[in-house]
Formats: sequence, structure tokens, C-alpha cells
Amino acid sequence: MERMDDANETMAYPGDGGGESLPDLCLRLHAGQMMTWPLLAENSVALASVCERAFGLDGGTVNVVFNPGRINSTKADTDPAAVARRPCFLCPENRPREQESILYLGEWLILCNPYPIFPRHLTVVHREHRLQDIRGILGVLPGLARRLSPVWSVFFNGPLSGASAPDHLHLQAVPSGALPVETDSPSVWNLKTVHEREGVVLSFGTHAGRTLLTMEGAREEPLSRILIEVVDAMERVPPTPGKPMMNLLGRFRDGRWTLFLFPRRQGRPEVFFREGEEQILVSPGTVEMAGTIITPREADFLRMNEALIRQIYRDVSADAGAVEKVLDSFREHYLSSVSCAGKCPEEG
Repeated sequence: MERMDDANETMAYPGDGGGESLPDLCLRLHAGQMMTWPLLAENSVALASVCERAFGLDGGTVNVVFNPGRINSTKADTDPAAVARRPCFLCPENRPREQESILYLGEWLILCNPYPIFPRHLTVVHREHRLQDIRGILGVLPGLARRLSPVWSVFFNGPLSGASAPDHLHLQAVPSGALPVETDSPSVWNLKTVHEREGVVLSFGTHAGRTLLTMEGAREEPLSRILIEVVDAMERVPPTPGKPMMNLLGRFRDGRWTLFLFPRRQGRPEVFFREGEEQILVSPGTVEMAGTIITPREADFLRMNEALIRQIYRDVSADAGAVEKVLDSFREHYLSSVSCAGKCPEEG
């Protein structure tokens, strides 16, 4: 793995209790970048004029946004061969010279996203060029969500689930509460508790063609442990072969975490692959799965309707039966570990 050059590192997070808070540092970074980086300033100002439509589906809301600035991300060719041919745009030698950063816990760099979906959209990249893998962020996302609260929520796009840079490990952060899933009532998703342990509640629900697992708790260690166990189960019983496909959103509010995990079965919906006027450019990542669908072309924005939204979600989401199998594996593995504790012979 190649170590990144930190020439544009301008600030460092001092750690918990070490001085300036992480939200204050990030707000200061963004304010300064708005003054010195025209691309960020222009695209951020343009957010004020984006068009938006709200659809009421089964008691919840899905927003559709026309944002032409997201065209390159939506159309990104994420085929491994294409990714290997292009420069990694998250590595320092290929990033804009105006882009500055905050060093976070020695291993991560916090950047302003120059093509924002929401105001003050951040990208958090690893200092080493390593693959976008859920295993690389499981121990990082909860702590980052806590430290960025109450200003931002944090999310991860899987390499086949919306990430336009599947070759470089990264997270993103958007204003807390900006995504509908964060404000939806649990009844909208018909969330049912499927497991409870050490103050952490694991629930499962569905809405408008999507499936959702949530984890809630006030202690980071058991929350992270159960999250890892769920990912382990997804690897044992994946909806599709290979690494589990998913999107993950984390927020910290009133002393408690909520993690929203969207299991996936494919990266793009059928309409993305149609030809000519039949094509609709939608490439769902966490933002879309969480209830805000970005359309970079006006014609696609105007054609969006409730039936199409449901079809897009059904195309890319793991179905309820597949998620139930994951949960069965999760429970069986946990019960096996409990029954074995203190009884199974030690392995040599």
C-alpha cells in the first residue's frame, strides 16, 4: 500500500478533550475552502437552486433532486478494469491543489467534497491507497459519527453499492437529519426487534421496495461488535456471491447511536442500462437508499414517479427473504458461541 503525501494537510484533530472540537474544525475548514476554492464555492452556491420533488410512499417520504453537478459520479464506470486505468482522484497527487484537509486520528484525511449533494458535504479518505472495503471502516464509523455530531451524519458506500471510487477507502458526511430515513417514524419501516444484547437493539424493516437493518445503542463497543457480527453473517449468507453489498449510515444523537444498514443485491437498477430515451441515470448509494434520489439530468427528474421509485428500490435492494436468511445465520452463530463458551475444548 502506498503512503499518501500529506502536503495539503492544514489542520489536525487533537483528539477527544484536546481542544477544538471536530465539528468546529470542519466548519472552519469549509469556511476557508469556500474562500479559496472556486469549484467548491460555485457548486455549493448552486445547491440553493436545485429542484426537488417529494413523494409520499406508504407513510414515508422519498425526495427526488435534480442536481446536474453529480453527473460524473452517477455515470462513473466502476468496472475494475476501468478503475485501474484512471488515476485515483482521492490520492493527493491527483486531488485539486486547492483542496485542503484535516488529519483525523493519524490515519484519515477530512476533505470538502467539491461536488456536494448537501451543504458542507465532507469526504473522509484513508491516507493509504487501499480498497473500499466495509471491513476497513467498521471500527471507525461509530466514533466518527459521535465526534461529528450533532452537525453531521456519516455514511459508507460499498464498492458495488454507489461508491464512485471503489479503489480508495473512504467515508462521507452530510448534515445530520438531511436524509429522510433519519426522520422517518419506525412505523414507516415496520421495524421489528430481532435481537437485543448489551443495550443494543437490532431491528429489521421494509419500505417501498427497500430492506433495512437498524442498530441502536448508547455504548460504542457492543454496537460495533454486533455490527461486525451482522457483516460476518452477510458474508456467510450473501444475497449475491462475493463480498456483501451494502450501504451504511450512522448518526449520534442524545447520547445514542443509530446505524442504518441497507442490504443490496445489485449496484444499479434496470433503467440505468436501457438505451436512448428509455435510460434513466440513477445510481443508488447511501443517499438514495436513505430517501433522497439524485438525478443529474432534468428529463429523468421530470419522469420520476412513485412506481418508478419503487422499481428502482426493488431492483437494487436485497429482498426480505435474503435478509431473513442473514439474520438466521447471525442468530445461529451467536447462540453457538454462547453455548460453546466454557464448554468447548480449547483449540491448539
